[in-house]
Amino acid sequence: MASLTQGPESVFDNYVELMCFCACLGYAKKNPKPFEASAEPIAWSVFESRGKDTVVNLVAGVVSDDFDIVAPERFVQKLGIFESYANGGLEIIGQLIDKSPKTSFDVIRELILEAQATPSSPKDSIDEFAKDLTWLT
Repeated sequence: MASLTQGPESVFDNYVELMCFCACLGYAKKNPKPFEASAEPIAWSVFESRGKDTVVNLVAGVVSDDFDIVAPERFVQKLGIFESYANGGLEIIGQLIDKSPKTSFDVIRELILEAQATPSSPKDSIDEFAKDLTWLT
């Protein structure tokens, strides 16, 4: 994680950005991995102050197919889902970097290009998602 966020080969500005990318990657690759504990935990307030709590909410909501998971009383469950997908995405990145002669930046760039080239299914389209939304008045 440190090499991806610090030093001359860093790709992400900070751990929060890295974890959000990894959670999305873990979700896209269907690779949740149990998460025990971190040597360097990130305070929830850091996610909130950087607007990344939305990524946590979206990953947990989509995975659970229950957007009530964003309720305060379900915080631990929501965070657990996010952490497992972030851990799975981090594992994928680690494996790709370990077996590639390319730089970390090139590995991440290729993942992004791969995601952009993958056509989304109609279920994934914003119109399909939006039709199920209800708005409180």
